[in-house]
Amino acid sequence: MRMRKKQSTYFEGKKVILALLLTCIFVMGSGFSANAANSQVTDQAGLLSQSEIEEIESQIEKMEEKTGWDVMAVTTDDAEGMDATYYAEKWFDDYTTCDDGIIFFVDMDNRELIMRTFGEAIDCINDAKRDNILDAGYEKVSDEEYGKAFEAMLKKTAKYVYRQITPVEAGIAFIIAIAAGGLTIGCIIGSYRLKFGGYKYSIEKNGSVKLRKKEDAFVNQFVTHRHIPKSDGSGGSGGKTTTHVGAGGRVSGGGSRKF
Repeated sequence: MRMRKKQSTYFEGKKVILALLLTCIFVMGSGFSANAANSQVTDQAGLLSQSEIEEIESQIEKMEEKTGWDVMAVTTDDAEGMDATYYAEKWFDDYTTCDDGIIFFVDMDNRELIMRTFGEAIDCINDAKRDNILDAGYEKVSDEEYGKAFEAMLKKTAKYVYRQITPVEAGIAFIIAIAAGGLTIGCIIGSYRLKFGGYKYSIEKNGSVKLRKKEDAFVNQFVTHRHIPKSDGSGGSGGKTTTHVGAGGRVSGGGSRKF
């Protein structure tokens, strides 16, 4: 009986240890997933050096601070059977709750360079700007400089994004304009020493009218007609932005380049 009690205690102890180990593994795994989900740079394909990752993260942090968006740079060598655009959209949908942002994506499985825009970023990056951004990255991807590709796309995007006036900046500018206008009016009133309701201008005493007779003879009339064709909206140099409903039912803009 004593042996059985010792064995029972021994097995109970092993169960407790096993349960603790499983708990630790689960907690560590959850922590790893959370860190991966919150990471600005995810290099699943192993294309980036540590220094490149740090530089890309630095550029992303600056953009996120100025815009309030979520910005991501992702690589993969296994798109899990999905096309590159869907994979990128799904990644953004899975790993952020922000409505606004951009994901830059190098898909080595489908051999494709992707940029997808969401929310406010759609309005900021039209098709012409999108093409310029992708062109900047494609030059580097073609030379297998994947870190430089992300850096080039982020740099080009920043030029477009930082030129935008935010609602707060617009409000400040409006207040300054009102204040400047009020100051100008005040100076004019002060310089002429006008008092509202106390100053009258006598047009009878100070005004005069002289009329002269003038005749114009109609000689001829020429009318030129010119047909102005309507634009079909297919040009890429204007402000057109192409969008679609992608993964997770989220509307996104952007485009891609095969390499």
